Amino acid sequence: MSGDFDGYIEGYQVCVLECPRCLLRFSSRLDVPGGLYDAIYRHTEMLPGYDRYAGYAAAVSRHPQPLDLLASCELPYWYVRDHVRHRLRAGATVVDFGCGEGHLTYALRQAGITCYGVDISGTTIERARRRFGHDDWFLTSEEFADRRPATADLVVALELIEHVPQPARVLAGALELLGPDGCVLATTPNRDASPAHAVWDTDLPPVHLLWFGVRAMRELAAAAHCEVTFPAVPGRVIDALRPAVQRRGTWPPLLTASGEPSLAVRRARSLPWRFRRRAARSLAWMSEVIDRSPLREIPDVRRSYRPATLGACFTPRSRRPAPPRAPQPEA
Repeated sequence: MSGDFDGYIEGYQVCVLECPRCLLRFSSRLDVPGGLYDAIYRHTEMLPGYDRYAGYAAAVSRHPQPLDLLASCELPYWYVRDHVRHRLRAGATVVDFGCGEGHLTYALRQAGITCYGVDISGTTIERARRRFGHDDWFLTSEEFADRRPATADLVVALELIEHVPQPARVLAGALELLGPDGCVLATTPNRDASPAHAVWDTDLPPVHLLWFGVRAMRELAAAAHCEVTFPAVPGRVIDALRPAVQRRGTWPPLLTASGEPSLAVRRARSLPWRFRRRAARSLAWMSEVIDRSPLREIPDVRRSYRPATLGACFTPRSRRPAPPRAPQPEA
């Protein structure tokens, strides 16, 4: 698929390969250097892509409805809010794998859900504990092995499976946590939403190792011996227009070999980068206006819509996700 190029870390040489059966794109190297995510979370406010999570973490504690705030910002959180509203009872137990800054865990707690945030990075777990003030809400992977709940009604894995070299094993482990009618809700960058010529339109390896489309997600479900369904999402004009502000090609390395921000990070945050971000925000505002108007029904817009983020609901074989809850009468 590609020649060798530097990945997310300077000197980490990779090339991109593709499975001819399921069209999964994957890195020729699946080794993840130790301490990678601690390095990322030490510099999260500087690194393009990760900087937005720091903003979400700061914003949710000031917002009266933090889950609604997150759902309005990005599609992965919309999937979670939709599932919580229609399929979970009050007081349900949720495990948020790859919780990062802890903003989703906090938002779910504020929505009346018993949620535990789990992350491989001790750096970000400590920061989440300091920010939100609840040590028992946030656990490192090692702590979770000893303090995991007996069962979970939902396991959330937002933007996680593309990071791991053995996603079927991770998914199978998540499925083991589920109680009756539970499911694993995963999201990942959608290969099917990018142009055919895009070789790797997501974070560089070894941060993202895999790039899934629908066929690849079905293969993943088969490998983990489970069923998969794809939740419907409301088509938004912004997703049809997104290629206008998408970066062409891949980012240069963003970390040095020692785990510090590279020179490219400072260049990326220069005027062209800020202009691209501002253009994206303006396009999002325009699309929200169009989405509330009859223009949303333009056939070309509806036909071209493929969500930039692919959502998938995994359940053990032999059962499907529980049907939506019936509306409860108001007191």
